[in-house]
Amino acid sequence: MELTFESALDWNRRHPPGTSVTLTRSDGSSVSTRTRSWAAQWGSFAVLQLQHVDGLWTTSALTVTPDLFDGH
Repeated sequence: MELTFESALDWNRRHPPGTSVTLTRSDGSSVSTRTRSWAAQWGSFAVLQLQHVDGLWTTSALTVTPDLFDGH
């Protein structure tokens, strides 16, 4: 089984601070928010801060969501 992970550099190239995301917590609940920081590499984890949600979160817990007001 091959393990893959997304580096902070890869994440940051595509998703600047302010990106709309859905955070899926370990209990299965989810929260819609935006990223507050650039991702940083901690070993094999890319972690970042979110708006209105305390702590550091791995990018693997995030799903980028379309922003209805983004012109792209």
